[in-house]
Amino acid sequence: MTPTLPAEISVIQGGSWSVIDFISDLHLQQSDAANFQTFAHYLTEHSPDALFILGDLFEVWVGDDLIYSTHGVFEKQCLGALKTASARFPIYFLAGNRDFLLGQRALSAGGMQDLSEPSVLKTKTSSILLSHGDNLCLDDLDYKQFRLQVRSQQWQAEFLAKPLQERIQIAKHLRQQSQQLKQNKTWYQDVDQSIANEWMNQLQCDVMVHGHTHKPQSHHLDNKKVRHVLPDWDFDATPHRGYVWRYAQGVFKAVAL
Repeated sequence: MTPTLPAEISVIQGGSWSVIDFISDLHLQQSDAANFQTFAHYLTEHSPDALFILGDLFEVWVGDDLIYSTHGVFEKQCLGALKTASARFPIYFLAGNRDFLLGQRALSAGGMQDLSEPSVLKTKTSSILLSHGDNLCLDDLDYKQFRLQVRSQQWQAEFLAKPLQERIQIAKHLRQQSQQLKQNKTWYQDVDQSIANEWMNQLQCDVMVHGHTHKPQSHHLDNKKVRHVLPDWDFDATPHRGYVWRYAQGVFKAVAL
């Protein structure tokens, strides 16, 4: 199934910004202290004109009521760090395949502004298409079917109506299934270049930035267009994985953390 663009797309006017940061796929979770510590340090020590989080900020999100329970102490801490940073620069959030249930209460707790999938950022020199990227991985048919199911309003309403503890267990089970499927694959999903190029043409963008695939690279497309893929974060790994992709004065560069 080829993805189509939604009727309404967020357009952010960033013409006055000189430094814009992009991150995705941090997969924050309580058992991984290194990623959170690195993220918290970044939020304290860096002051871009804007920060864009392009999905999978959290390893899993089972509903905003999580942060009001004893199960969500870590998540509440993460959102608190974001809220503090949002007093210094705007923070935009575009949902990923792990945290698409993150809703308005959590966004407010983190001082974040919600974005559509995809969105467009207009700078002084470029129009940048922003996406998590999972919707463009057309060859992963099993995931496409799963995504269609869990993004439906009916599925989400039924899931969120369940007790919190049950949702946590369901998410844990789904994660185990996902890990098993990944181990059985001889390839890892990637974005369909032709669809990415088509979206960029339709929205008149010369640059695309996305995450999801964990394959950080800059791909040069037709007519001088560029597709930048963000890294996932793992600061327990050797060597460490993860950096901030910074757009400064019309040029992209990686900022080590």
